[in-house]
Amino acid sequence: MPARASPLHHHGLNALGIPWGPPSQKGYGEVKPATIFNGGDPTGLVTDMAWLSWEGGTAIGIRRLRIRCAPGQITADGKEARAAVVAFDLGMRGGKRMHQKIEWFFS
Repeated sequence: MPARASPLHHHGLNALGIPWGPPSQKGYGEVKPATIFNGGDPTGLVTDMAWLSWEGGTAIGIRRLRIRCAPGQITADGKEARAAVVAFDLGMRGGKRMHQKIEWFFS
């Protein structure tokens, strides 16, 4: 069962950055978010995240991405794919500890 998201202050753990874009974003500013959504395009949506690590300087989660598109391919022709999410670069922002960078990897 994937870890559920918690508020930023939960047990002093690191958060996943801060929201940086549209209000439809999800997961940013949370601890171990179950859903990460960059807002807008469905290729930026990962749900039911399973976090393999979190407490150290690097957080690693895996899940199936709803839609994965090849370069030049339209979203409607995309396929489901496995995604690994890596959050890193711990730092402080507004007095809170957080992973300041995130990368997504696809199989």
